[in-house]
Amino acid sequence: MDGPARALRVLEGAHNRLRTWAADGTWEKVFTSLRAQADIEGDLDWVVAVDSMIVRAHQHAAGASKGAPAGEPADHALGRSPGGPTTKIHLAAEGHCSPLAFAIAPGQAGDAPAFEQVMAQRSLCEVSCSASRGSRV
Repeated sequence: MDGPARALRVLEGAHNRLRTWAADGTWEKVFTSLRAQADIEGDLDWVVAVDSMIVRAHQHAAGASKGAPAGEPADHALGRSPGGPTTKIHLAAEGHCSPLAFAIAPGQAGDAPAFEQVMAQRSLCEVSCSASRGSRV
């Protein structure tokens, strides 16, 4: 069996699995479960900080096919800027820097709309985590 061809098949299989997990909510379940477990163990400090960061997408990101697969946004959170394609990551973290909630938006998106989305996710996390840890809120 040819080495590069086999490596390509392995990468395609991993890529397809990761996309499937993103589409069916597996990553969200993993993130929520890890966050709840950390809270049960007392590893979370509920002082929250929210920040955002712009990251530059790979130069080939702009060349993707125009038809988005079912369930994915048409822009794939890919924005346009003078420096090229960008994505903005909005993150809420607790006092020990563990992530609580995040949102991904196009690079040119404003911070205020994403702040509301991240804080809403954080509120849901706080409710679900407090239910898992009992009366300690």
